[in-house]
Amino acid sequence: WSAVKGAESEAECEPCEEGTYSPTVGATGKDSCMACPAGTYQQNTGKASASDCTQCPAGTYGTEHQATQREDCMNCPAGTYSSTAGINSPAQCVACPAGTRSSSEGADSFADCTPCEKGTWSNVIGSSEDCEQCPAGWYGTMPGGKSVEEACRKCPAGTWSSEEGADTIDTCRPCSAGTYSPFEGATAVTTCMACPEGTYQENPGRTSEDD
Repeated sequence: WSAVKGAESEAECEPCEEGTYSPTVGATGKDSCMACPAGTYQQNTGKASASDCTQCPAGTYGTEHQATQREDCMNCPAGTYSSTAGINSPAQCVACPAGTRSSSEGADSFADCTPCEKGTWSNVIGSSEDCEQCPAGWYGTMPGGKSVEEACRKCPAGTWSSEEGADTIDTCRPCSAGTYSPFEGATAVTTCMACPEGTYQENPGRTSEDD
């Protein structure tokens, strides 16, 4: 653009600033330069088209109009991701679903949402924290569980476990010979009851005094 009357050369034309562009030929004022939209940035002067504004890369967003550098693009928060370039709000970052977590900022793919490990679970959407452990008396049956009931199972009657976050039924310890327990999800050996007087029981893991 140029406000000079009788200009004799292109040198008297002023370039639009960084972060702006103008498609107008023969512009007479700086106000002809339009700001690059939020979600983009532009590092050079004298640009003529909105297509010269570079989109913030996937995993980031830009809230500023007329941004001039890549550093103006901010990372999607931990627990979210975006595979789309040029977004302009953190609300456009996609939350990792329940049963997953992500501690990384700037994630650009759903693959960055890590499933909760076997023995853990999470009902939180957009979680950046560690997944909850299966409680004592339970053990994990699958990764990526969204609830304790989905991800964990109670130790069967005749067994017990005080371990949290167990990922195998092998952590459920059988009641010893001479004892039994009818309780599922038992958390202590004290739930194993002695066989009545006048009886005996040779095998571990029994569930009833009738055994």
